[in-house]
Amino acid sequence: MNILLTGSNGFIGSAIAARLHGHAQLWGLGRQQASRCEAINHYICADISNGAFLEELRNIHFDAIVHVAANICMDANNPGVLLDNCMGTYWISRLARETGCKRLLYISSLPVVGTPHKENGEKTPDISETDLPHPETVYHVSKLTGEYLVNLLRKEEIQAASLRIPSPIGVGMSPNTIFSVFLNKALGNQNIILRGLGTRRQNYLDVRDIAEAVFLA
Repeated sequence: MNILLTGSNGFIGSAIAARLHGHAQLWGLGRQQASRCEAINHYICADISNGAFLEELRNIHFDAIVHVAANICMDANNPGVLLDNCMGTYWISRLARETGCKRLLYISSLPVVGTPHKENGEKTPDISETDLPHPETVYHVSKLTGEYLVNLLRKEEIQAASLRIPSPIGVGMSPNTIFSVFLNKALGNQNIILRGLGTRRQNYLDVRDIAEAVFLA
């Protein structure tokens, strides 16, 4: 199989590449000049926010595309988030059509569903797959838009699915996340200080489990 993996140099992308290694010819796509992942067989440096890269890949048949690349900036005043995530996904979905790809897997984000709120003092409701999403940031609006773009491929008999993942953790994650900060303080026998009421709850997912889910899909 030929599998195209966008964002192959990233935290999640490199974990997926490691899991798929040996099962397919992996084509990596990213903005850096060279691949940092040894599992990648072929690497293309490209900006997916415009369609220029299609010319280079149009004649390659991809059996599957795993679209991980994303601009994760949370600044609502940064239009690049919409350009990279919405237009980037549009061009990737177009590549799927033009190369006869049969499967596209899109890595989305769990918070596109929004935040459940208590009503009349009742228990905070659970959110199910049937609930309408309510993204609360520009970034999550862009990820939800990507889901809709990917879903359109189903009309053309391309198997398309989105995985809404919570916060990924694992070896190689950013040292600036709250999980990394707490872990490093614990390892250094330092105090862990919680500000606020301490009522926030957070779901984490090991990046290896994300890679396994992609492999099975």
